[in-house]
Amino acid sequence: MPTSQQKISLDNRLLEIEELYRQRKPDIAHEKIKLLQESDFQSNQIELAVYKYLVAFDLFNSGNYKESETLALAASKLLATTAFHVRVGRIQLLLYRINTEFGRYQAAETFAHDALAFFRRADDQTGMIGSLNGLARINFVRCNFGKSIEYINEAIEHSRGDNVRMAELIGNLGRVEILNGDWEAAEEHLKTALKLAKELDQPLSISRNHLSLGYLNLRMRQYIAAAREFRAAAQIIEEKELFREKLLLMEYEGELALEMGDIVQAKKILTQARDICRDSIPESSLAAQINRRLAQAELALDNAELQKKTPELERFLFALTTHRTGSARTAAR
Repeated sequence: MPTSQQKISLDNRLLEIEELYRQRKPDIAHEKIKLLQESDFQSNQIELAVYKYLVAFDLFNSGNYKESETLALAASKLLATTAFHVRVGRIQLLLYRINTEFGRYQAAETFAHDALAFFRRADDQTGMIGSLNGLARINFVRCNFGKSIEYINEAIEHSRGDNVRMAELIGNLGRVEILNGDWEAAEEHLKTALKLAKELDQPLSISRNHLSLGYLNLRMRQYIAAAREFRAAAQIIEEKELFREKLLLMEYEGELALEMGDIVQAKKILTQARDICRDSIPESSLAAQINRRLAQAELALDNAELQKKTPELERFLFALTTHRTGSARTAAR
């Protein structure tokens, strides 16, 4: 059985795609993956596992979580009896992400812990950072913000010397601090992360930090500043065709419209976001989040319609009461 210390001789095409993902070039990796066929790797168990993982990762990026999960589990099974800890860890980390999107947080946490264990065995810093960040996200979703911050700070310690990772983690720290109510620290960290992301030319991180700064301004009721951040994010999201970020933008823009009293516009935006989710990621946590926001908009719209009708109803009841009183008096005479 191969050990984790042995070098893996893989098809150069697979290695090239892995490197593209490492360099955060998923669009180019996507085009390379389309040129491959599963039959090319049937004779080599390790190559087949890596191929399935890469396709699963590509499907995840496009929002096809169900097929991504099927392939990731198949890849994990192929590598189960090997000692290629880093690659097993990567698959576990992808399964954490998939289960998080489906809202299966207990399973997601298990996969994140398993991934961390595999990466620690291989002393893989990048993998450990990803796993710790995943555990931070799960605690964030559970509103355990203190524990989430602990995991992020541990990940930051592992990212010393990796400015790209550092920028991502500082941004994540800012996002947790928004909901933890520490808005001053959140703004400082998000602006620092945005500055680093721009210097490093990382469009995904730039868009996420603009979104988070917009959301922070929304919470602080600074609506003009929020709209400005959302416009900055939208430009990158459209240019790079960022799927998840587009949905987050629509959710935030819908909430902004709702906060500013434009309920019709809020419902329009959130309905569009809901329809996209229904077609592509119907069972995801993001879809559930958008559905909740849409329900708020619909309730606000119903209340607004009721308020419009209330004066008319009151006038009708007043006229009816007056008519009955007058009729009673006439009859008494």
